[in-house]
Amino acid sequence: PRGHPDSSMKKDHLPYQKEFIQARLQAFRSRLGFFCGFIILLYITVSVLAYITDPTNFRPAEFITWGILLASAAVVLILNRAAKTLAAAKSNAAFFALAVIAALVVLFYVYPDYIVQSSEIFALVVFLISFLMPWSMLEVAGIGALAGIGYTAVFMHVLSIATEARSLIFSAGGFIDGCVFLGCTVVICVIVRHRDERHERRNYTLMKELEERYDQMRRELSLARDVQHTLIPRSTSTDNATVAVSYVP
Repeated sequence: PRGHPDSSMKKDHLPYQKEFIQARLQAFRSRLGFFCGFIILLYITVSVLAYITDPTNFRPAEFITWGILLASAAVVLILNRAAKTLAAAKSNAAFFALAVIAALVVLFYVYPDYIVQSSEIFALVVFLISFLMPWSMLEVAGIGALAGIGYTAVFMHVLSIATEARSLIFSAGGFIDGCVFLGCTVVICVIVRHRDERHERRNYTLMKELEERYDQMRRELSLARDVQHTLIPRSTSTDNATVAVSYVP
């Protein structure tokens, strides 16, 4: 049946597909500003706190990552105003997600001493990106793949460091453990987003069904009121009596 949510899920088809896509487009457009602002605010806050606690460890090259985030946010927010399709809105959000991962890679290039913690930080970023925007399951997997590429680029940077420093910063075993941790995080995010997406589709279908039933009931009540109004007698007046009729639906 057209309105049965379980049957629509089995066929992976939404009865109100066009309406759902429009609602998802509005969600991406409205959340993109919060997505960019939250990530930038979090990143700058952590950077400022790190500078306050240990100002001697600050390196001016870190401003490159600030520039990447601010410039990419400005670009996607401008493009977001002109986004008319869901694909365009998702592309804008994906571009900023890529910029965040690129900024992390540059950050670890600037501060190689923190590379040993890179898998946890990449996992946290994947988690935030996955749930700040209403991505699909496959899109979350793609974001996880980008994070994996960034994490691998950090490890390749370690290989270019002198052998003595390399053993102190990162090892092949540490890289494998980090890949497992990051992979588990991506799998969890994919599973949760897949479940949430199914719930969103089912709830949207139920909401549209309720709206249609309410509209149908309102039309039927209006029709019944008109029919009843035609059945009642009209007001009349004679020399001996006056009959006034008032209809209250």
